[in-house]
Amino acid sequence: MTNRTMYDALDLTGIPTNAQMVGYYPHDSRTTGSVSRFSASTVLVTIDNHGNHIDCDVLDVEPGAAWPPGTVVDPWLAAKAAVGKTGTIYANLANIGAVRAATKRTFFWWAAQWTNVPHSVPGSVATQYEGAARYDISLVTDASWPGGGATPPGPPASGVSHWPDINQGARGNVVKVIQYLLGARGHAVTVDGDFGSKTKSAVEAFQRSAGLPVNGGVGSVTWPKLIVTVQRGSTGDAVKAVQLVLKLKIDGDFGPSTQASVRSFQSSHGLPADGVVGPNTWNALVNSL
Repeated sequence: MTNRTMYDALDLTGIPTNAQMVGYYPHDSRTTGSVSRFSASTVLVTIDNHGNHIDCDVLDVEPGAAWPPGTVVDPWLAAKAAVGKTGTIYANLANIGAVRAATKRTFFWWAAQWTNVPHSVPGSVATQYEGAARYDISLVTDASWPGGGATPPGPPASGVSHWPDINQGARGNVVKVIQYLLGARGHAVTVDGDFGSKTKSAVEAFQRSAGLPVNGGVGSVTWPKLIVTVQRGSTGDAVKAVQLVLKLKIDGDFGPSTQASVRSFQSSHGLPADGVVGPNTWNALVNSL
């Protein structure tokens, strides 16, 4: 499969005329320049940034545009599905988990992860890796996208679903969970909900110790190794992470009240209510954030 380079912008005048692919916002009044300046062989990808135009290939989901995902993504995808089409969601890699949690519909996704080096994100059709002065650049790794032919990943019928991709720059309780789990794995950092350089370094140290690819991000490869199975009688940082998600008193003691809350959570998420926080329950807990 041949990787392709895609440029996207509101200002088309700065994009090279011989670009392989160009993403643009046809319905945005701020769009500058005409697509007629590009070669006849240039693949044009249309982007909607408010959720109003199902004729577009991509929905740009981020704060300030099509957000929050729960009120924008699913209706847009539903409208696409009604006419027999599958949409693509563009979002920062740190937000993919929130977008997936907002809908049960299948979609392709295009991830933004700025490293200034061409790279792909597993499972995505494209990865935006660099922002220049007048355009952004992505590496497209799906040869059939956006024209179709491939089947986008959908939510599994049962078992462990998608693990969110959490990287430096992310904030919130899901980062606190990672920080608690790092402590449980012997790589303690301050639990402040800020995925900064120290947390990234701790993730990298854990990945080295676990024989994983060292990229400093917590995704589908790292989560299963980072989680710790806990149950009645367990103590420590992994229990604190469970208590944080369930909004319990955080004391690190897996006692009867924590067990009861875990069982209630499991029942409400279609899981065996055994009170044990193993891979499936951890996955549901993380995806509930």
